Amino acid sequence: MILQIAVLLKKGNVLNMVFFYACHFSICCLKKAIEKM
Repeated sequence: MILQIAVLLKKGNVLNMVFFYACHFSICCLKKAIEKM
């Protein structure tokens, strides 16, 4: 995961970085929601 972020930073593609963080955040939220159920 850290390597992916480093590659994105090297490319300087902010949109890709934001998309990656958004996906990661939503997956974490889904996991927490499933655990609460």
